[in-house]
Amino acid sequence: MKLDCSPPLTNARMIDKLVGEYIEEQCVSPSFIFGHPQVMSPLAKYHRSMPGLCERFEAFVCKKEIVNAYTELNDPFDQRLRFEEQARQKDQGDDEAQMIDENFCMSLE
Repeated sequence: MKLDCSPPLTNARMIDKLVGEYIEEQCVSPSFIFGHPQVMSPLAKYHRSMPGLCERFEAFVCKKEIVNAYTELNDPFDQRLRFEEQARQKDQGDDEAQMIDENFCMSLE
């Protein structure tokens, strides 16, 4: 299996590349993808009954994403920790990672 994934090779980036190449490509008929790993969704709540996953799903038609939905995280302390992890990844060269959104964190508090 050869997959182009530019550095840094974080878990989130590698999972995203694998899903895009091997799962999303199969979603010709209307399809739902759920059971996303927590590392993929820094704004989503962790799944209530499935450790390691978050409450999120995506809908696809003709290999195109038409819906990306999740239960929004509303814990300001947990959200800040996730933003800090994203900022750390951005500092390590992950151009898809986000910086800390102070206004968003303050509004949650």
